[in-house]
Parts: sequence; structure tokens; C-alpha cells
Amino acid sequence: MKFAIIYRPKHPPPPDAMPELLSAMGEWMQTNGSKAEALHFFVGGGGFGIFETDDAAELSAMISSHPFTPYSDVEIKATLDPATAMTVLQESFS
Repeated sequence: MKFAIIYRPKHPPPPDAMPELLSAMGEWMQTNGSKAEALHFFVGGGGFGIFETDDAAELSAMISSHPFTPYSDVEIKATLDPATAMTVLQESFS
């Protein structure tokens, strides 16, 4: 399954922690980046990624190990490709 994981800043981290957090973010991206179909950052803070996994524990580990999780509101949405979504919608309204 594919999931959109959306990070929105909740409260800013301490400025003196930023170098360490950014370094940890680089490490996180090296570890988890191969599972991402897309990673994007929002202008002004936060961002989102599209990740593929069928393992809830793997998804949970990715989020819990993300260095900005404690400072963010995290939203997870299962996604469908457009063709599948249209098929499901058409079937549900038939």
C-alpha cells in the first residue's frame, strides 16, 4: 500500500538543536528514502512523502524515528492511484 505522510510544524524545535536535527534528518532520509516514491518540503516548514509498505510496524518505525516527529502534527493517509480510485467510485455508485 501507498501512504501519504504529511508533516506540519506544531511548535519549533530549539534553535540550538537544529544542526543535530538536520543531521539526523539526513540520516533518516538515507535509511528511509528508498521507500519513498516522492519527498517534498513545504515552503515555510513541514512537508510530505509518498511511501510504500504493507507493514504497519515499518510505517510506525519510519514515523517514530523521524527527528521532527516530536515537533510536528503528523497525518497519514492511505492513497490510491487515479485509475483504481475511479473504478472503486464507479462501482460504489452503480
